[in-house]
Amino acid sequence: IGATAGIDDTAEREARLRADQDLADHIEQVGVERFIDEWLATPLFARLTSSNDQRADRLRNTAEGLADSLRSTGAGTQDPLWDRLGEIEVPVLVVAGALDARFRELGERLVSLLPGADFVVIPDAGHSVHLEEPSLTADVIAEWLAERWSEHRRTI
Repeated sequence: IGATAGIDDTAEREARLRADQDLADHIEQVGVERFIDEWLATPLFARLTSSNDQRADRLRNTAEGLADSLRSTGAGTQDPLWDRLGEIEVPVLVVAGALDARFRELGERLVSLLPGADFVVIPDAGHSVHLEEPSLTADVIAEWLAERWSEHRRTI
């Protein structure tokens, strides 16, 4: 859901690394509550409401934990894996929201490089597909798994 194989442009990856480091510093300066409020107010999460934004769960984090996560596993620290996707030999389902143009494009790129992958775009959903359209997302995943199980049973 909302997947990528990394940032393959070196300059973009380095810029993201710097941005993640700056954001980590910011989190430590302002604290978790203020950061979560700022984060949820960004356009990325504009379709979330107080009933599905998981704010209370997000507040269980610590500033140190969030900052460390960004510094050690943020998108800028990860090696791009686009050239290795063809090595994946298991079925893959890629899901993106119809209103999330960036991750829809990334999803299309992923499935073009993943042998036999399936791509489902959830209508009326943005970046947080599983929070914005939880029932439809669950149904899509359940149906996909049922189809894979059926295919698997025919081969054993």
